[in-house]
Amino acid sequence: MPTRREFLKQTATSLAAVDSVPATKAAEGAAALKPPAARSRTTVMRRGKVSRLGAEDLFDLQFLRDARLSPDGRIVAYAVSHTDGDEERFEIWLGGIEGRDQGRLPYSGNATAPRWSPDGRWLAFAGDGRLRVAAVPSLTVSDPLTPEPLSVQGAASWSPDSTRLAVSLLERRVVDGPRRITSTLFRADGVGFLDTFSQRIYEVDRSSRALRCLTTPAEGVCSQPEWSPCGRRILFLASEDAVPFASYSPRLLTIGVEDGKITEVLGHPWFITGARWLPGGERIAVAAARDSALTIPNPRVWLVDVVGGNTHLRTPGMIGNVGCRIHHDMPAWDLMDGNMLTVLDGTTAFASVQRGGTVEAWRVALVGDIAVDRVLTGERAC
Repeated sequence: MPTRREFLKQTATSLAAVDSVPATKAAEGAAALKPPAARSRTTVMRRGKVSRLGAEDLFDLQFLRDARLSPDGRIVAYAVSHTDGDEERFEIWLGGIEGRDQGRLPYSGNATAPRWSPDGRWLAFAGDGRLRVAAVPSLTVSDPLTPEPLSVQGAASWSPDSTRLAVSLLERRVVDGPRRITSTLFRADGVGFLDTFSQRIYEVDRSSRALRCLTTPAEGVCSQPEWSPCGRRILFLASEDAVPFASYSPRLLTIGVEDGKITEVLGHPWFITGARWLPGGERIAVAAARDSALTIPNPRVWLVDVVGGNTHLRTPGMIGNVGCRIHHDMPAWDLMDGNMLTVLDGTTAFASVQRGGTVEAWRVALVGDIAVDRVLTGERAC
């Protein structure tokens, strides 16, 4: 079997052209990067000279995986991946929004999913599968906040007071001796067969590292937690069969932080890919489709009450779909979950919308008359 480097080299030699898109700044929710206008699709700048892009240049490319602005809008934390020998490496960098680079987060392992605390004093991230936080501005990295048997899935979400985090944690049961596969359910995104694992939503205390499980096996596979602005609830997606982005899963649920009450906001016949709270914590913006005959429907922007009623489509007649549908072996696979929908305030949301082979950024009105503005299109879209 070829190594990762050999496989990438074989792939690179079959490409007629490859684009490398550097990015030092990114706004939350924006899924558009502009390639340098002066660069040819078949050339690359090497030591001050322009030469044809070769197979070995593929290993010098870096890929933007995630980006988040600090609460004051002055610093962006972004995750970048690159090839190091036969491995893929992940790093988090911080840079001033004016372009002054502040350097790499001092963590020697793989670091992904940066998330700022609401007070701007902490940066949470997944470090080699375990939840950690870095103090700002010192960037001192904490010891793991989650135990080793539990692996972080996706990004954490901060409580409004910056003292706790909600996170999806995966636990695999260890099987001694030969393993008997009792289910045909399999996920190709790194999880594998599903008969020996559980994935639930946990609450983690930043200071004491106390861990509290909020969901039960009855909810199935739980992901994408988001703390409400009021602090009383956490929304999340739950799938009984663990098949991501299928027309029969997942459901949109909320859980009361204090009483543990679980409420189904949207279930059958909805297809849901992402959700974000509106200010106040009583309404939710959802990337979803309803009653679609397609196996993989095209999500639109909807609004729904926290108890599941009063649904309202805000993008009728939309050509395209909210989110970015790219194959899971692409280096930007994880851009889909975190950047498809961003709520600016109670009146406006931004959505990443795929139209054909490009992904644009749209501004969507959440109140009043239907209004959609395609703010990043054409050469400014990826």
